[in-house]
Amino acid sequence: MNLLLFAVLGGYIGWKLSRTTCRSDGRFSLTRNIVIGTTGALVSEWLVVRSMGGSAQQDFTVSASVASLGAIVPVVGVDLLRQFRHALKGGS
Repeated sequence: MNLLLFAVLGGYIGWKLSRTTCRSDGRFSLTRNIVIGTTGALVSEWLVVRSMGGSAQQDFTVSASVASLGAIVPVVGVDLLRQFRHALKGGS
C-alpha cells in the first residue's frame, strides 16, 4: 500500500514542480516531470527506506520524507540539465 501512496506523492510533486518552478518546454514536460517524480519517489523509498531497517519502514513520516526528496531531486536535476544544455547550444 505504501508504494501506491508514494507513487501518487511522487506524481503530485512532479506535477507541482512543473507548474511552479521548472520551465515548460512543450507538451511533454508535464508528463515527463510526473513520470520522473513518481519514479524517483518509488526508487528512493525502495532503496533508502528498505536499507534503514524495519523501524523506518513502519514510520510513515520517514518514508514519506525520503520519497518526497527522491521525487524533488531528479525533477529539478533534469530541469537544470535541460537548461544547461540549452545554454550550451546558444539559446537564450
